[in-house]
Amino acid sequence: MSRLPVPDPTEERRIHLERLDHLDRLDRLHRRDRSGHPDRPDRLYRLDVLYRPDRSTRPASPNRLLIVEDDLLLAATLAMALSDRGLAVETVAGPSAASLLETVRQLAPVLVLLDLVLGPPLGSGLELIAPVISAGGRVIVMSAVADRMRLAACVEAGAIATVSKAAGFGDLVDAVRRAVAGEDLLTEEQRQVLLAELRVHRQADRAPAAAFAALSRREQAVLALMVAGQSAGAIAVSNYVSLATVRTQIRSILAKLHVRSQLAAVAMARQAGWSPQ
Repeated sequence: MSRLPVPDPTEERRIHLERLDHLDRLDRLHRRDRSGHPDRPDRLYRLDVLYRPDRSTRPASPNRLLIVEDDLLLAATLAMALSDRGLAVETVAGPSAASLLETVRQLAPVLVLLDLVLGPPLGSGLELIAPVISAGGRVIVMSAVADRMRLAACVEAGAIATVSKAAGFGDLVDAVRRAVAGEDLLTEEQRQVLLAELRVHRQADRAPAAAFAALSRREQAVLALMVAGQSAGAIAVSNYVSLATVRTQIRSILAKLHVRSQLAAVAMARQAGWSPQ
């Protein structure tokens, strides 16, 4: 395992002063955005926290990291902590997916730390994982989302791991440091378990759709009236059929949906967001 470079103390002081200046400007930008005067939407938010902010004189770094995060203060704080550990760090938050991918191609980072829930115009980090990987980046997804299936979908899309913002700042920094050093944050067994859970979850989601698709048009119409709150008797009257006919149709609906009561059938339809075809 390669050792990360240790910066020169004199250089560290200069860098520290640069960081304070960066943070001061970021803080003023953050306050201005929150006061109702947002910056131009096409602005490329980028904070250089490298040892040499002048990119033209910066040597290629084997430990370059790109942070994609729309919370500028969080991104700056995280960038400072990671640069203190010998990483060359840049942050970016737009202005578009195309510009983000171009940045990945230009910088060729060893790792991209990607926020799962980005603000406009980037949107969902999940949809950016595969394009970032295609552009040459390895991706760790950073998120405050606790939905295990969404995180599993990130791994399925190609992320090497997910890290939680709620786990603590130190844990987040340590996870990134370990990934850059070549350690696996997810074992193959953990990865396979996540993907298996995701498959089961999707199959469970598809099952109700298949059950509703099995209903005849007449049964769908009856179920729609049940969801609307009509009783069997009211359905019979409004459709000019006997109550016995409606009850037969309801029994068929319950059997196809694998439920035991009209209330359960209605709840299942509402939960699935079902509507007749």
